[in-house]
This record gives sequence, structure tokens and C-alpha cells, in this order.
Amino acid sequence: MIEKEIARTGQCPLTNQEISTDDLISVKANKSVKPRAVTNTSIPGLLSTFQNEWDALMLETFQVKKQLKEVRQELSQALYQHDAACRVIARLLKERDEANNALAVLKARAQSGNVASADKPMDVEKSTTSLPEDTISEITALSAKLLASRKSRKKPATLASKAQIGTLKEVSSHTPHKTDRPGITCVNINKSDSNLVATGGVDRDALIFNRGTKKIDATLSGHTKALTAVLFHPSNADIVLTASQDKTARVFTRGEGGFRSHVVKDHTAAVTDLSVHATGNYFVSSSLDATWAVHDLRRNKCLTQITDNTSGGNTSVAFHPDGLLLGMGTANGDITIWDMKKPAKAATNFKDHKGKVTCMEFSENGYYMASGSEDNTVKLWDLRKLKCIKTLTTNAAFNSLGFDHSGTYLAVGSSDVRVLHVKSWKTLATISDNSKPIFGASLSADAQVLATGSLDRNLRFYSPA
Repeated sequence: MIEKEIARTGQCPLTNQEISTDDLISVKANKSVKPRAVTNTSIPGLLSTFQNEWDALMLETFQVKKQLKEVRQELSQALYQHDAACRVIARLLKERDEANNALAVLKARAQSGNVASADKPMDVEKSTTSLPEDTISEITALSAKLLASRKSRKKPATLASKAQIGTLKEVSSHTPHKTDRPGITCVNINKSDSNLVATGGVDRDALIFNRGTKKIDATLSGHTKALTAVLFHPSNADIVLTASQDKTARVFTRGEGGFRSHVVKDHTAAVTDLSVHATGNYFVSSSLDATWAVHDLRRNKCLTQITDNTSGGNTSVAFHPDGLLLGMGTANGDITIWDMKKPAKAATNFKDHKGKVTCMEFSENGYYMASGSEDNTVKLWDLRKLKCIKTLTTNAAFNSLGFDHSGTYLAVGSSDVRVLHVKSWKTLATISDNSKPIFGASLSADAQVLATGSLDRNLRFYSPA
């Protein structure tokens, strides 16, 4: 075949070089066949050979599997190291982004004043036993006026009906607190504009969120620990009050350069709650140091600070809508009612709760009070009879509650949110959309909007279908 190919082409079929048949060299090979081994000439010998070959094959298979296992372990270790490196890189990138965002906020503060700045400490003018005479006269006069007009108060024309409350559904959900720290700890809807919602979080900031534009109108910074309360001034949306675990409260006031804050440093432990008096000129702060203090918003002064050593720490506070009574929830489960004309002496005391009182509020009709506790109950009180008339229970602590401005409905937050009708105390709606406990539940003035905040970072809005 090689000679035929050379005769046809004149080239070597392998190298394609010029070649002739004279260049070929004859190879003489031994054509003898190696004889079969003697052991393979019998059936037992063949079986023994097959067995040896099988054992060799199995040994080789074992070695291959062993090497495969070692390679897999090395690959797994390499993958774990790669994953750890990716996580470290992601964390560093996140910290870098947060640092850049904080720098951007500071720049925005300097340029637009959209963040609270220029903190000023609140002056102190304390009396440990009573309020100034002019303050007592002011709140007494307003109380008499409100009491006389209470029966003639009319409910808003837009107030949601019981049937509408029963059809509450989620209309939007947001996560305004952009941080890896979980949680919204307090929520408050502005009474005059239900589009404005104030929230406080574990991230140490308070935000003013605009429900209409779905954007953050302002970021109120300054606290160094998680917020415990956030509150719009009842008649001035340009004033926002906050309380924090950092032992301070702050009064944020919007001006030409943005929000500025005055700092309240009268407490020696976490400030747990705030309440603004009906005059709009005073507010009260409660603290775990067993004290509560009355502050003048116009002069930024502390007027009096009362200590109740039997409380175990004050955990929640609320002014009666007439302004002469102050309700105080305590860590030992008691609710103390204080007379603002004689704040050093308690007017009455309720002891029905078995755990820390986490939240409380008076109805705008002036007759009812609601309180929530870590004993998994909400108790509804008739102030005319000074007794508990209804108890709600669930499988978790109640963390927040709020009446609408007419006093017709009550929203309570725990592992879910319930909206009740006042007087009948029937549950009209139950909402269980959040994956973590609800720490903020606030109804708009006409109960057409319900805002909830949870430790899962979601701010949710509900309206009748």
C-alpha cells in the first residue's frame, strides 16, 4: 500500500516529502505468538486469572474513589473559603455604602437643612412638688372650656363606618428605615394631614414619611440609641417630639434652615414615652428612672420633675384630653392617675395588669382609657366608674394602641393588629400581615387610614376597600 501511494503521488503519505521506493527499509518482525500461560489452559486456571483481574480492577476502583473523595473535600473547602470571602466583601461594601450615605446626609443637612441640626440643650427650671401658678391657671381654664364643649363635639363627616373598618386592606407598604438594624418601634399619623406619618426606629432616626408622594420628607437625627416614641405636635406639624433609650427626649422644630432640635436631659435612664398637653404648650416625658417631667415647649424649660419610687420605672404616659389628668403606666403593672393641679400626689391607681404596662391612651370622648401590657392583655377602663370594663387577650404582648380623634375606634398592636369599636368593644378588623411584632399602630383623625410599623421594618398603610 505504501509503494502504491508512492507510485501514485511520489510523496511520503505521512510527511508529504518527496520519496522513492528505494528509500523504504524492510522491517522484519517476529511473527511467533506468545504462548498462553499454562494456568490459562484449564477452567480453574481461567477462573483464577479472572479473579486476579477482578481484584486488580476493584483495587483500582477503590483508589479512584478515594482520590475523588479527596478532590471533593478540597473543592468544598475552596468553595467555603470563596463564600466567606464574598460575605466579607459584601459586608465591607455595605459598610462603605452606609458611610457614604451618612456623609451624603451630612452634606444635605449643610445645604438644605432637611435633617435636624444644631442641637441645643433644654434649660431646666424645676420644682419637685408643683407646677407654676400661671401654668396651673392655663390648664385649668382650658379644661373647663373643653369639658363644657365635650358633649357638643361632632364626629367628622368623613369618619369611617363600622362596615368600612371591616373591609380594611393594605394599600401600600414601605421600608423607610434603610438599615440592617431591624425594626420600626413607633408610628404616629399627623391629625391634620393623614399623609404625614412620623416613624422611629432601632436605627436611632425619626423619619417624616409622606404617604402621598411615598417619599421621606425629613430625617430627624441626633439620638444615639433606639427610639421609644415619636409624636407630632397636635396642632403644629412643624414640631415633632421624640424619646429614646439614650436617656434623652428631643423637640424638633422646622425653620428656614430645616429642623433644629432641643434636647431634654432631665432623666437618668431610658425615656420611654411622651404626651403633649391639650394646650399644645406643654409635654410630659416618662422614664425608667421612676420619674416623669413636665416641660414648657415655648420656653424649652423643665417645669417640674416627679419621682415615684413605687413604680419600678415609668413605661408609658398619656394626658387626658381635658388636660387635668395624667395617666402613667409603670414597670410593675400599675396605672397611676395624677392630678396636674397637685402633681406630687396620685389621684387614683389601677392594679389589674400582671406585667409591665407598655402603652396607654385616653379616648377623645374623655370617658375611656385603654392600656396594653406584657401580660398579653389590653384593658379598657371606664373613668366614670374607675373600673375595667373589658379585657382583650392574645398570645403575645401588646406594644401599641391608639384611638382615632373622634374616639369611635381603637387600634391595638401585638403579633397582629386589631381595630375595635368603642362602647361595643367588638373587633371589626384583624390584620396579620407582619412577620414580627407590631410596635406602632396609629389611626388617622377620621379612621380612614391605619398605619402600622413592625420590627420587620415594614411601614404599612390600610384603608377601607
